[in-house]
Amino acid sequence: MEVYTLTHAPLNTIGTGAQRAFSDKLMATWPLIRAAISPEIVHAATSKDVPVHGDFLLLERPNYSYYVLLKTDAHGNKTYHKLWLDARNSPHDTGDTVSHHIIARATITQAAVWRTIPTDDDDDDAQPKAVDIRLGGSVTQTFPSPNGWTTHTPDDGITSLTHLNISNITKHFTTPHIRGLRPNCEAEWANPDANLHRLPHTRVPWDKVWESLGTPISDATEERHWRKLLHRGTFVRNKQSDRSKPTVCRMIGCHKEESMLHIVQCQKLKPFWDLVFNFITNVIGDPPPARRTEAIIFNMWTRDDLGSESACAFLRHAFGCFYNAFSKVDLELKLFSTPLVFLKTLLSFRSAVLRFAQTIRILYLQRRYTTLRLKLPPQESRDRFKSLVVIQETFYDFKLTAAFTQAISYQEAALPRHQAQGQDANANPGAAGPP
Repeated sequence: MEVYTLTHAPLNTIGTGAQRAFSDKLMATWPLIRAAISPEIVHAATSKDVPVHGDFLLLERPNYSYYVLLKTDAHGNKTYHKLWLDARNSPHDTGDTVSHHIIARATITQAAVWRTIPTDDDDDDAQPKAVDIRLGGSVTQTFPSPNGWTTHTPDDGITSLTHLNISNITKHFTTPHIRGLRPNCEAEWANPDANLHRLPHTRVPWDKVWESLGTPISDATEERHWRKLLHRGTFVRNKQSDRSKPTVCRMIGCHKEESMLHIVQCQKLKPFWDLVFNFITNVIGDPPPARRTEAIIFNMWTRDDLGSESACAFLRHAFGCFYNAFSKVDLELKLFSTPLVFLKTLLSFRSAVLRFAQTIRILYLQRRYTTLRLKLPPQESRDRFKSLVVIQETFYDFKLTAAFTQAISYQEAALPRHQAQGQDANANPGAAGPP
């Protein structure tokens, strides 16, 4: 191993002390790497594979090479059937066999075999789907098929190398440690201590809340600030470790302690949330929630149910835009402008809605002239957010609804009037302390 590290040192270090330093640094990690290699991997790397019945093999001679299929009869007699590959590298029997004279003088290695089962999108036929086999060279020179790989402890979510993404890997390694446990924020929001500004009398349908995270019109980035609020990770003044700094709400005229609960209940911010819930009622079409506080934090509309998917997504956009502006009162000593923040909320939501509609249209364009034309996006997909965007059935052209467009136009027209009258006098940069 040491010779290997010296040989593969950077070219500009060859023959210098830096070459030895490079090797020593890598060799310091080698004991850990060697200890992490399982016996199964060592055995697989050192054992000699013996071809058996049904194996695909690559036969190589100095002037030519081709694939063969090994078949063994009941008496152990081996026959090598010559194959030809089509344009997709799928093997087909030529009807010829290879003599043992040629086999004895050829180099034979296992062929890399990629086996896949066509998905529903690959074939409209309702008949059982055969395994698709493709050959890709020898196993010594070809990357293995991604299918069939599993973790040491079987996991239904990981059956292919393509499943090894951050989400699945994190879930696989954390599940044994958190099985049966609930997120800490569930108990924290229910803490009965009155000094902690919580909601102990609210019964939150947590399973529905967790299942609702991430919608087609609000991705993880757009929900980032709202998710931090849900997990009680939002920074507010009463969480400051330095107790000499002010904990009073940063909005002008509000002298209450600034907590995560307060920032959604603050009366100085009520005009912004009025605009948000008016949009939900007049454009999206949802009735007003039973309590705004629970609607903003948990997206609860009634005691047991959340709001519609559109309403929940819009609230998450709204809180994200609100908190961006709210934090700048402290960080940049900027005044909080209700019309400007609400306009940014509408524009952010518009981008997300158009993104969804464009995704549906792209799917249509990809399939309309293929065998998948019968599997175009269904009516349910086109009508999923029909209060926000209209997607035509014929060519899947789309446009925002009149109510949504009018809401944006009205807010854009109102903003210059507001700026001409002066910024909102509802933020208190003087109480913020130094930026």
